[in-house]
Amino acid sequence: MKRSAFTLIELLVVIAIIALLLAMVQRIARIAREETRATACQANIKNLLTELYLYDQANDTLPQGFWALRRPQPLGGYPGSPATDIPGWYWFNFTESVGERSTHSTNILECPAKNLANPRLQERILYGNYGINRSICRSSYDTAKYREAFSGPPLSIANVPQPSSTLLLVDSGFAVTCWWQARDDPLMDFAGGTLEDTAYIPGMKINKKRVLEQGQDDDAIWGRHPNKTVNVGYVDGHAARSAADALMVEKTGQDEYRNRTPLWESP
Repeated sequence: MKRSAFTLIELLVVIAIIALLLAMVQRIARIAREETRATACQANIKNLLTELYLYDQANDTLPQGFWALRRPQPLGGYPGSPATDIPGWYWFNFTESVGERSTHSTNILECPAKNLANPRLQERILYGNYGINRSICRSSYDTAKYREAFSGPPLSIANVPQPSSTLLLVDSGFAVTCWWQARDDPLMDFAGGTLEDTAYIPGMKINKKRVLEQGQDDDAIWGRHPNKTVNVGYVDGHAARSAADALMVEKTGQDEYRNRTPLWESP
């Protein structure tokens, strides 16, 4: 009796089907990993919103986004590097439980999906994680003239007219951000030699025109989460996913801009 065997064509078809199935499984696994990271990121933001709410309850105001040269130093020292970052306290240093761990990389301050190719930036908690809206959590003062509008006392949650639609925390290239980095004619240069102006919203199409620090391109241009979405934490305490470009601020005239939704500034 003659033994049957696969022909070469049949063997190639089987191999092609197996390769196709493996590619599909790998794609499904990659999508699942991305969704898991995005979910973990959103959980981080919700926890941080709780920390900020507790601070507001205790102090009748949200913390400042950045307080330059505030002394004594926070636990573990000033975040960042003296070569590229102005020393001072950042918003997370003011919160009780987060502040105690703020110099560590493995805590709720770190986005699990950040995509920085530069090890120097990967190791710094200020980069590639979450940015607070400095329109709400204003800074003590600022050296850049265009940011003078973001200096002064921070607001309290009670003084934000539309807390459910006003952005407080978001996936960001830097720990402090504002609508200036989300304009449709983005800043093209750094100010004062610091890397603070590398703040960006990951996945925004305008980031292709930005001057970025080495190793930020993938995170800024291609984004962190599926379909170029970002996690947004709102003043009222809820968090949600949003298309990155939905946060863009439109230019309506000479030095005139209009907030889209969600709001970057309180009306």
